[in-house]
Amino acid sequence: MQMNNDSNKDRISNILNITPTITDDNIVIHQETDNVGSEELDNDLKYVRDIMYDTIRNSSDAIDEMLEIAKQSQHPRAFEVVATLLNTQREASKDLLELHKRKKDLKHEDKDGPDTVNNNLFVGSTADLLKLIKGKDV
Repeated sequence: MQMNNDSNKDRISNILNITPTITDDNIVIHQETDNVGSEELDNDLKYVRDIMYDTIRNSSDAIDEMLEIAKQSQHPRAFEVVATLLNTQREASKDLLELHKRKKDLKHEDKDGPDTVNNNLFVGSTADLLKLIKGKDV
């Protein structure tokens, strides 16, 4: 019977995306788990960063080639294309810096705990709660 009860707790914990913590006195405290792991976040940020670097590199090559074409042709449309490419490169560089800022903010959120915790569940008596809070026998 106890085994069935434990498997039900595990199923419920998996469904609710929480990790049960059981203390010595059979007091159960549930804590929510983070949906996105730190490694996943780092991989995604690295991927986006690589794309931004490629965009900046490719736009630099395109600007050099278009600038040569614009100088040789002296056509206004060619210079307009160069200006557009320069604007694209500037935006990509700005986005790269914004990515660093967002990464720093996300890492900062991971380190800081929430100021208000609304989703805690304590199962036990008030005496058990006092023991837990005070860290000693009452």
